[in-house]
Amino acid sequence: MEKVLVTGGAGFIGQNIVRRLLEDGKEVTIIDNLSTGKKEVIDSFTAAAKGTKFYQENTETLPVEKYSDPDIDTIFHFGSPCSVQQFRKDPSKPMNETISGFMKVMELARSTGSTVIFPSSGSIYGNKKELQSEADEPETVNLHGIGEVTVETLAKYYRKYMESSAWA
Repeated sequence: MEKVLVTGGAGFIGQNIVRRLLEDGKEVTIIDNLSTGKKEVIDSFTAAAKGTKFYQENTETLPVEKYSDPDIDTIFHFGSPCSVQQFRKDPSKPMNETISGFMKVMELARSTGSTVIFPSSGSIYGNKKELQSEADEPETVNLHGIGEVTVETLAKYYRKYMESSAWA
């Protein structure tokens, strides 16, 4: 059975991914700090699928050795602030969560040999009206976008120099 780890598994996107992974018969470990997600969602997953595990942790302080299971095939990383308002209110906290959290997830992936899949954000392209592609230069207009560009840059670095696999 394929083992998958999902950060931010109690959030909106994360819980939908977890639900699908469980439907597909995957063994899922969920890590979430429950800052925006709901514990009831997690409880429904752990009750419905034997072997589903939940740990309440922040990704930026994630103890890599605790979760370093060589049987983990894929890590879905959704455990990152996604609200522009969070970045306006206290910029250093969500930026640290975004960047340090991603680096911890990449170090976990390096220790397990797993692939990281994470979402990007349209905020990296600013307020452009026309359709954007990955070939377009980022043109951020807020701190959330800057955090996302930084994470994508880190992913490219890890793929090129650290022999890790991460895809947005």
